[in-house]
Amino acid sequence: MLKISRESEINLINVLIDNDIISGKDLPNIKKVSTEKNKSQIDAVFELKLCDEDKILDLLVFFSIFELSLISLIFKSFI
Repeated sequence: MLKISRESEINLINVLIDNDIISGKDLPNIKKVSTEKNKSQIDAVFELKLCDEDKILDLLVFFSIFELSLISLIFKSFI
């Protein structure tokens, strides 16, 4: 079970949609499983086997590296 805030969960669901890992068409099913089993939507994504923790970690690492590269580039432009 992944423990994150509701806001972070929504952001993560949106990242999964934006990166074509899950579809907007999956949302009703995700919400249904989440409600019926009293689980978070992320846990419902895992249960429906739409994504796994490794794929989420890969995405988060990618965005972290991208962000750091962008910050570095911006910083260098001011020197």
